[in-house]
Amino acid sequence: MDKPRCLWCHKYNDIMYEKLVVAINRLGFPKGQETEFFCSEDCFNKAEQFLGKCARYSLISILFLTLVLAGIFNSFKLARIFNIPNEYFLALLIFPVGLLLEWIPFTTPETIYYFGAKRGIGMTRGIGFFLIVLSIILVYVK
Repeated sequence: MDKPRCLWCHKYNDIMYEKLVVAINRLGFPKGQETEFFCSEDCFNKAEQFLGKCARYSLISILFLTLVLAGIFNSFKLARIFNIPNEYFLALLIFPVGLLLEWIPFTTPETIYYFGAKRGIGMTRGIGFFLIVLSIILVYVK
């Protein structure tokens, strides 16, 4: 059997604490509570805060991402309707997604399992930063 690792930092200690936390499904919705392992009270508090934030803003984020994806798929038509160059319109759609990933760094359960929540958040924020930079490049580089 694998040694239990901390959900937050993914480290193993000799003394691990078992705590109940909010269980999040793949879409970010809470699905009850489950038992997870933590190496300290500090890691537990950080993980609980992160999971609560994900559960609280999951529906708003999914609706927002659905609208953005619909806008990206119809970007040529919408850019023509609003009389905006297509690069600017795509930048207007990508920039808020980058900000959303910086503000609420949703990570998959697999990422948390393999790397821990702390590293998963860092990777997601890296993707958000990349999208912000990409949107700026789309506006200023021709």
